[in-house]
Amino acid sequence: KNSEYELILAGRDLKQLQKKYPDIDTITYSNLHELKPNIDVIVHLAVANNNIDLPYQDYINANVKLYFDILNFASINNVKKVININTLHVFSSKNNNYVVTKRLALKEENKFKELNVTNIFCPMIYSENFKGKLKFLNLFPSKLKKALFEIVSSLKPVVNVQSVIDNIIQSISLLHSYNRNIYISDNKDDNFFYKFFKWIIDIGFAILTILLFWWLFLIISIVISLSSKGPVIFIQPRVGKNGKIFKCYKFRTMYLETKSMGTHEVNKSSVTKVGGFLRQFKLDELPQIINILRGELSLIGPRPGLPSQTSLSAARKSYNIYSVLPGLTGLAQVNNIDMSTPKELAEWDSRYIAMQSIPSEIQILLKTFTGKGSGDKIK
Repeated sequence: KNSEYELILAGRDLKQLQKKYPDIDTITYSNLHELKPNIDVIVHLAVANNNIDLPYQDYINANVKLYFDILNFASINNVKKVININTLHVFSSKNNNYVVTKRLALKEENKFKELNVTNIFCPMIYSENFKGKLKFLNLFPSKLKKALFEIVSSLKPVVNVQSVIDNIIQSISLLHSYNRNIYISDNKDDNFFYKFFKWIIDIGFAILTILLFWWLFLIISIVISLSSKGPVIFIQPRVGKNGKIFKCYKFRTMYLETKSMGTHEVNKSSVTKVGGFLRQFKLDELPQIINILRGELSLIGPRPGLPSQTSLSAARKSYNIYSVLPGLTGLAQVNNIDMSTPKELAEWDSRYIAMQSIPSEIQILLKTFTGKGSGDKIK
């Protein structure tokens, strides 16, 4: 209502749609071809969700075939944009019928490269009256319900339905958006339990590292100073939270005359023999516990880039990556995504922010400590 757009709802059951939305024009999917050709945007919301027990073929029909038909219709009729509401579960290890068919739907989407498609990837969606898996919260008094929900949302990503609506509206207004994929969830800065967990892990890691490995710091410092000219600690400006520049501390792994640039831009010959060993086992990152104690860095988060990496900065701004503290390690790093692919890295960072939870932080930590990922690669 009161919109500059004419809204038409398409669904499986025409009578149900007309009963629920009597003031809006409705149509069935099978009659989409009857619509006039000047359609600006299709918002695809239909899904066979994981909260119902259906045969696999029904999931295929609802999540794969229907989406293909929508994309095909959009392609034939020159629809300006398709907005697809998707699930963050496609990036998880889950393999139920719902997740598998949503992954298959994304493969079908790849057949329509010419189409302007925006995927909005969401975690569990909730409203004021909890439904589905969160329905049990309605049994509690409002204050207790709020506290319990905060615990739940620290353990898994969630998003308010209003945020989904706002992102749909924004995507409609930006017909030619910069990012094909958008990742959304509630801001974890507002979650006490998640923030407390992050603080404990960050401070605990920094203090424990100093107490247990002070001798290693001493040995590395001596070896670096004896092996090549230059300071033991390398200080480099990095872009932090809210775009603020901070001094990042690392053990020096390169020769003194090496220019300050992204690691992927540096030649292998610039790395010292000792530096190569330190980088292999990520020991060069140890002095960054100073940045953690100063609140400039977290143990887990997007790796901070250089101010001179303008392509990376632009990509990260478009995904609002600077809304969180950068990290010593992160989701992109344990998946071998480095700064040589700025847009891909920014997208992985955005995915990390949307999927933030206590279990996901632990998972990234375990992958880091077991040697997953190789860090930023040199040329």
